Amino acid sequence: MSLYIDLSSLTHKRNAAAPRVGLVTPVVQKTEQASPSSIVNISSAAIAKASQSATTQATDLGVQAPNALREEIGKYDFTAITPNQLTQLAVDLTDKKELSPLLFPAFAGVQSNTIVEMDPNKPINLAQHFDWMLSIVSDAAQSDSTLARALEFRQEASRFLNDMISFTSSDREHISTSVG
Repeated sequence: MSLYIDLSSLTHKRNAAAPRVGLVTPVVQKTEQASPSSIVNISSAAIAKASQSATTQATDLGVQAPNALREEIGKYDFTAITPNQLTQLAVDLTDKKELSPLLFPAFAGVQSNTIVEMDPNKPINLAQHFDWMLSIVSDAAQSDSTLARALEFRQEASRFLNDMISFTSSDREHISTSVG
């Protein structure tokens, strides 16, 4: 396999003749147009080896990431987690794109989600707390249709919590069961 790479289109200054949209000129050209000094030969064995190595590395990373995430989540006891611990976990999961920024408020600052004052360093049973919050919003939504979105939010948060708890003993790659 021979490739010719035309680097002339990779300049920092805009050439007046160059198109405005950027690097749209063909970068890889046929070898007939290349000078012998710019031809790179890659053996089929080297291509196969590089492809196999890349596949192995991607597979290893794909296995390590969910396992590391399982270990991180497995450190927490959701029947006795402090709001501060939950906030830190929510930040970490949002950074890893596992927790949607839209659901972040349900987990971060859980102590402020109620009118009952909570100590952010005192452990709570998160599943019970989420069930309680869902029940309150559900009851309120029955008499006030404007709370439909609030009910959906609490349902999504409860679903994510259940997914998070079950994730540690699953073989899923992501926490949420809705991630494809």
